[in-house]
Amino acid sequence: MLFRESRGNPFYLQALAGARSPASGARAAVGAAGVPRAVVAALAAEVSALPIPAQALVQGAAKAGDPFDLAIAAAAADMREDEALTALDAVVAADLVRPTEEPWRFAFRHPLVRRAVYETAGGGWKLAAHARASEFLAARGATAAERAHHVARAARAGDLAAAELLVEAGGQTALTAPVTAAGWYGAALRLLPEDPEHVERRLELLGAQANAHASAGQAVEARDALRGSLALLPPDAAAERVAVAAALAELQALWTQEPDDARRLIESERASLGDAAPALSAALTLVLARERAVHADHAAAEALAEEARFAARAGGDAALEAEAAAVAADAAHCRLREDDAAARAAVDAKIANAAALVGLLPDARVAERIQMALWLGAAHCFSGDFAAARAVAERGIRVARGSAQGLHAASFVNLRGWIEGERGRLDAAEADLDQALESAVVSGNVQVAYWAHVALSRTALARGRVDDALAHAQAAAHGLGVIEYSRAGYAVPDSRLAAGDVHGAREALDTFGWVNPGLWTLDRLKAVEIAVRVLLALGRLEEAEDWARRAPAEGGGRRTGVSGAVIALAQARVQLARDDAGAAVRTALAGASAGEDGDAPLWAARCRILAGEALAAAGQRDGARDLLRRAAAGLDARGAAGYRDEALRILRRLGERPRPVATRTRAGAGAGALAALTAREREVAALVAEGQTNTQIAARLHLSESTVEKHVSRVLAKLGETSRAAVVRRLAAESPPLA
Repeated sequence: MLFRESRGNPFYLQALAGARSPASGARAAVGAAGVPRAVVAALAAEVSALPIPAQALVQGAAKAGDPFDLAIAAAAADMREDEALTALDAVVAADLVRPTEEPWRFAFRHPLVRRAVYETAGGGWKLAAHARASEFLAARGATAAERAHHVARAARAGDLAAAELLVEAGGQTALTAPVTAAGWYGAALRLLPEDPEHVERRLELLGAQANAHASAGQAVEARDALRGSLALLPPDAAAERVAVAAALAELQALWTQEPDDARRLIESERASLGDAAPALSAALTLVLARERAVHADHAAAEALAEEARFAARAGGDAALEAEAAAVAADAAHCRLREDDAAARAAVDAKIANAAALVGLLPDARVAERIQMALWLGAAHCFSGDFAAARAVAERGIRVARGSAQGLHAASFVNLRGWIEGERGRLDAAEADLDQALESAVVSGNVQVAYWAHVALSRTALARGRVDDALAHAQAAAHGLGVIEYSRAGYAVPDSRLAAGDVHGAREALDTFGWVNPGLWTLDRLKAVEIAVRVLLALGRLEEAEDWARRAPAEGGGRRTGVSGAVIALAQARVQLARDDAGAAVRTALAGASAGEDGDAPLWAARCRILAGEALAAAGQRDGARDLLRRAAAGLDARGAAGYRDEALRILRRLGERPRPVATRTRAGAGAGALAALTAREREVAALVAEGQTNTQIAARLHLSESTVEKHVSRVLAKLGETSRAAVVRRLAAESPPLA
């Protein structure tokens, strides 16, 4: 990290290392901008050796950015254009700045140079320079977003015109750069007078700031903004208080891991409402239901959601009623752990009722409570209705993007990727999941990153990329410090088992739980199937048989579709281990049929592979070969080389020599693409590979976020990739690594 920050410059490297060494006294060694004082002193000497006009220009350039526009730098330095051009020659000759590919744009030779120059300017000079730059940009017709950087650093408290410009800048950047927008709203808040006359405007800006932070996945910052809003609202502003309290409690319960604070807040606000406002009370009750659902108390979640649904109906709030019905339906199918047809029918009725209520709402009402679609989509997906789940995910993406709810849009893209993986559409699944992970990395959204990693682990296993699968599974497991328990911890044991590490898989199951009660019904079934494979590999046949026997109840009694395929796979494995090959064939083929009917071709093919293995064990080698060839061909057509290879291994044992299939590669892959990156692009790519967001990279390299975004776009284009997740994989795999 120090090597990259110093760009290999020995002096900068030594100064940075010394400044950050605990033994060096970092406070004394590092200046205000985080630049080692030794570096500041050396660069100050370089600057002081310049003619006076050149010194002024380089100071103005430091205020203008990196790379900087010479005209803006001249304005910041209070110089005429001809004076700036003359001074520029001296600055370039001293190698403090260098030309770029764009005329009139120059870059400092090193980010530390710009930071050091910026730090050495006097406070008054900085204020005046930023004010001059802002005025110049205004005269040039620049947008509020282009001026905001300078206005935020030059305006004084009480400057309402400056505050409104910053608010306008926030609006211009909220969709594309929510972190930047949140910063502009915060700067505007600092300029507003703290008096009763401006309370309403302050509330508006706190709300906008909270939304921007939430859209970027910055839960703690969003929570703090909402706390500020709630503190300003009077007790009699019931509707406003409920809206803020619900949003705040949801962040505390689901994101910042403060469930006790969330419950106390909701109970306090409910008590103050009394019985006069059923719809408002319902909104608060629904927050409690979601908190219970996320923490696997599905019975309590269902009861609270039903309470909220009836209250919302009494209050005439159709959108709130629909969301409560969706939460109740999801909780009902999650808690279904019995092989009971009547109970299963009741759950299906709840899901159908929720779907009808959500379907009646126009998009504008869905946008008000966008999570209703996410809960409904999850209920459809994990009960095996992939077509309905995908339709809900598509609507969620459209509505979330149309209403500038980027945080939720990423969740719906992730859900769609999850569904596409279940349907065996691996290319589409990886495209969606990479996009969701990209959004999560950029915004810091831990939960979306968690689920994207879990799903990418599964698609990597299907592809046969075991190392990638394990890497994604372990990345998901790292999220357990933020997410209270693992709802998909089975990704780690599944990956370890695929790598041949049976004991590691068993240890992972011991760590994460063999079948976590927090899993959705379909994922509980998958966890059972993995547990059966691990136990059989360990020779613990009796225990494996017990788990296989439990499978129908763990799946809520569903024996059709993907559930039927997974149950059959677990039970047929045990039957084959019991040397009952005939039963294994029948069970596995029934599972294959269920998988095909349920739009789950990968699970159907895995059942056929097991049926082929059982046929071979029964001595029916020709039938086994035919079944295995068809399964392998179908899997290969879907790019599922990992599962295909299992069929090929059995065929080889039967004396066949199946021809290898060429591995697909991306366009642009190879060392030549890496070599095509410029030094700055290599630096940015390396930071992307470390998981740095654009904001963090901008701060590290002292660039604007827009400049970083351009560098990232060029890196992706040159590498032939479409996502940051792919860059991470490329740089981890390529040699030599970028430095």
